[in-house]
Amino acid sequence: MILDLTTLLVVSAAVVVLISALFISEAWARRGSPVDRLWCLAFMAVIATALATLVSRLSPQIWWSSALANGSTVLAVWTMWNGVRAYDGRRALLEVSGSVAALVALAAFLHGPGAGTWAGGGAMLTAVALGGALIAVAVLRGPMREYRSAITLVTMAVLLSAYDLCRLVGYLVLGPESPGFRLYFGTELSTLVLSLLVTGTAFAMVALRSAQAADRRLAEQAFDPVTGARMPASFEHRAGELLAGAESRTHRMCLVVVVPEGLRSIEVAFGRRTAERALAACGETAGLLTGSRSVLGSQNRLGPGFEVLVPEGPDVATRRAERLAEELVDAPIEVPGSRLRLTLSSGVACAQQHGYDLRALRAAADQAVRAALAEGGDRVVQAQPAGARR
Repeated sequence: MILDLTTLLVVSAAVVVLISALFISEAWARRGSPVDRLWCLAFMAVIATALATLVSRLSPQIWWSSALANGSTVLAVWTMWNGVRAYDGRRALLEVSGSVAALVALAAFLHGPGAGTWAGGGAMLTAVALGGALIAVAVLRGPMREYRSAITLVTMAVLLSAYDLCRLVGYLVLGPESPGFRLYFGTELSTLVLSLLVTGTAFAMVALRSAQAADRRLAEQAFDPVTGARMPASFEHRAGELLAGAESRTHRMCLVVVVPEGLRSIEVAFGRRTAERALAACGETAGLLTGSRSVLGSQNRLGPGFEVLVPEGPDVATRRAERLAEELVDAPIEVPGSRLRLTLSSGVACAQQHGYDLRALRAAADQAVRAALAEGGDRVVQAQPAGARR
């Protein structure tokens, strides 16, 4: 394959600038989260790479532009990895990204003005291949994997890592000036391939951040007006994030499903508003007892009630559920001519026993609630691991 390198570099630089500007402007419209800021920095590094590569071609006397291109390429990839870490709630390791990029640039710079454009190429290819692999692993292990567009991002990262790994093997075995290397891994073909990867990555990241922004708006607005608890879709979104983060750190998490008893009878006897007041009192008390780090959601799988994801072990979660029942008994609901004491049946499922998947936790906790109801109600039952006897 024979391509006019100068023309290809000019077109590639124009495409990269336009695509990067697309992402940066879209992120700017969202007023930028830490993830957006990190990924904007990555695309700025991509622009610097394209321009520095073009300068090294047009003005060979500016030999240090190759070192700048190498360092910017590595900085772009490793900063994208930091953006994924930030989304997972982990600290962005910008000092690591900067150090790796600086070392790669220094490796090229120390070769001096007569070393050519491939000076320090081995270090650059190694760092990019490793950075692409880190991006793919971070996305697949974190909550970002729940989005379809994240699969495209993983695909782009894997292709980048695999391609630069192949280039590294060719660089070490054939040498950068060999006909075979120039044919399959030379600057011409690599510029074309990397431009396509940058384009695919940018569109995947725009789609990903747009979907995340839409979900965030849903999570912020979707609350039950009666009880104040999150609606199921909102609860699933937030609980999924917390469970994924807890799984990566092996932290304890429990799901507590709470079902107030006799709501239907209260509605028949005293009206719908009284039943809603009873349900709201249960939700308000549950929110106060479970703490600020918990997530309270409404559920109707076993009748009107609640589900609470708490960052505690099963024993602590069980005590919280028992205390909730005691608080409701001690605070009866006023009705015409009488006072009602609300009783609860609750089920507790621990993520360390049943897995960090919300569906599995719900199934286990719901089964525990059914067991509590079958035993007469007004009690808390811990879900047992599969195969265990109660």
